[in-house]
Amino acid sequence: MKDELDINLRIGDVALRMTIDRSEEELLREAAGQINIALEKWRKKFANRSNRELMAMVTLLFAKAFLIQRKHEDKVDTTLADFEDELDNLLLRLNDGTMI
Repeated sequence: MKDELDINLRIGDVALRMTIDRSEEELLREAAGQINIALEKWRKKFANRSNRELMAMVTLLFAKAFLIQRKHEDKVDTTLADFEDELDNLLLRLNDGTMI
């Protein structure tokens, strides 16, 4: 069985034919579906906008969500690193006998 798969996706009025890793199929289909849902909502809300403008707006929406998530992950990483440092300090003090 080959690791690559040829798939067809439709985003808005654009048909995409892609060769992908088989393991990415579900995620890419879900992503395309979410883009189409957002595009349709924005199309109804901004009926006077062109498809090109709507796609740019949806792209901005998803980029914003990505950046929010990345900042959240950075904050979690910092919190975990601080926690690990504090735990290391506590263990050192316990091993040194300074914390009894």
